[in-house]
Amino acid sequence: MAKILVLLTLLCLVALCHCAPKKKKQPDCYSGVDYKFQYKVKVTVSGRTCQRWDADTPWNLTKISKWYARKKRNFPDKSIKAAENYCRNPDGDRRPWCYTTDKMKQREYCEMPLCKGLDKCYFKSLPIYKGTESKSKSGKTCLRWDSKEVTGSRYCKWYCGKPVSYPDKSIKDAKNYCRQPMARAGNLLYQPFCFTAAGKTEACNVKQCPTEKCGTYQINTYFASKGWRARIRIKVGKKRSMYVTEKTKESCAERCKKHASCNYWYWRGARGRNKKYHNRCYLLRNYYRRSEGYKGVASGPKNICKS
Repeated sequence: MAKILVLLTLLCLVALCHCAPKKKKQPDCYSGVDYKFQYKVKVTVSGRTCQRWDADTPWNLTKISKWYARKKRNFPDKSIKAAENYCRNPDGDRRPWCYTTDKMKQREYCEMPLCKGLDKCYFKSLPIYKGTESKSKSGKTCLRWDSKEVTGSRYCKWYCGKPVSYPDKSIKDAKNYCRQPMARAGNLLYQPFCFTAAGKTEACNVKQCPTEKCGTYQINTYFASKGWRARIRIKVGKKRSMYVTEKTKESCAERCKKHASCNYWYWRGARGRNKKYHNRCYLLRNYYRRSEGYKGVASGPKNICKS
């Protein structure tokens, strides 16, 4: 009898192993889908070595980053110690980064390993194109990003002169290649462009990377936008507002789907003490960070996959 019970137990365990859904493994390269990065990269774009996440030297992370670097849930690794000094995004940033061991530079973005075939195209929501195209769509040769014609231009003044706006080691290394130092036009999306003369810019003939046709609901997560232009002013009656009331996340997602300029959305449910913010639906052109752990909140892309 005992042997029969043991046999039945083993059979049940085998059945559970086969029936349990397998967790989808995240790729070791970027394919256009945001998640907690697991790349085995330990240096920044400028070549600086990353500081260990469980260390407090040279930068005291316990003091300056306790809400990000000291929370296990913000890492995809088994523990903060296991994250070593790999580039990560514990704050939900759409690009991996790290604190550096350089006392003159606190933190910096890291290189994003791109999946096969994606090194010559661009992602419209992230400025990470690192190709070598150096001519505009009309065939004009691009100017160097560190030239006087570019650095002295009012257009792109606050972005083109900052190394953080480029995926290269420095602005000098960006040469005259088409880049995405700032979002262009009114859609706030990143399309590779360059200066063809002082004060004159033109888009480059670089194709857009293929992306997933649809995504899933991000529960208890909201998308943080940077600047008021990233949010869409929604027409409500005769006026326009930064939000609209929707009773469900599904209706908020549907509103985004119908709006030509909307690429992402986030919705605040009927939670929290202040009822003023209940059921608000925000439509976004773009976002720069995912924030998790907020109950009653949901976010997502323009198109939600049908279950």
